[in-house]
Amino acid sequence: MENDKIKEEQLRDEIIWKRLQRNCMNVRDQRKNCEGYSDPTPYEAITEIEKEERRFRRLLHTIFYICEMAGFEIDGRIVLIDKRNGRIWK
Repeated sequence: MENDKIKEEQLRDEIIWKRLQRNCMNVRDQRKNCEGYSDPTPYEAITEIEKEERRFRRLLHTIFYICEMAGFEIDGRIVLIDKRNGRIWK
């Protein structure tokens, strides 16, 4: 049940992200909408998603680096669960 809820949240985040990317956001200033008016909500949502993804990528690169330095190789899929929000990263 809890995993289903987390998966739904992840799917919702992905849908929001794709919609925001597809919508005509001002390329020069992402804080503004197509008409040039201030629209901080999508900007904040995108920024938060990007921050989480950067955090995950840094962790993943660190794991690979530690394994490489210790003379190990990862042979398979790594699944991580974020303790902050319960998001499952694969």
